[in-house]
Amino acid sequence: MLIGITGLHGAGKSYFCNTIPPKFGFKVFSKKLELSRIYKAKTDRDDWENWYRREYKRDPKKITEFILLSIRNDENVIFDAVHSPVEWHVIKEHFPNAELAEVITPNLIRLQRITKQDIEKDKERIKHWHSENGCLLSEVGWSFNGAASKELNEKSFKEFVDFIKQKERKENDKADLTL
Repeated sequence: MLIGITGLHGAGKSYFCNTIPPKFGFKVFSKKLELSRIYKAKTDRDDWENWYRREYKRDPKKITEFILLSIRNDENVIFDAVHSPVEWHVIKEHFPNAELAEVITPNLIRLQRITKQDIEKDKERIKHWHSENGCLLSEVGWSFNGAASKELNEKSFKEFVDFIKQKERKENDKADLTL
């Protein structure tokens, strides 16, 4: 099972990914850490962000497919973070049962967590969410609140995983009926 996470800067995506899903047996896949690791191994340098932006502009599908190479189909993975419809469509091609969730946080709280640079980056992120490739937010099937208690988000995550499993059982039952 793969669950992608999206949201604005300071929403609490990484905190959520690193604290809640591992309690339920999920491996955390940090796109940022994976890109840093790959670039460091290839170049022995740490300035991966410019390389990624350049590669993403050149061919977003190819760079996303490259990132996905280190995720196995038989793992439960939380993917931190999905930022465009292109990324999400590539993920869905490789993991057809993947689900997308958003971490939202009231703006007043989020603004206390971020810098002016993050505010500018969010303007670009929102453009990526709503592009000629579709609207990423229309793909979101669940949400978590980055300002809610850990206990509440744990309960919500458990309900989300139960929902996904129930959905998969129904799909498997339908497939069995057609055989």
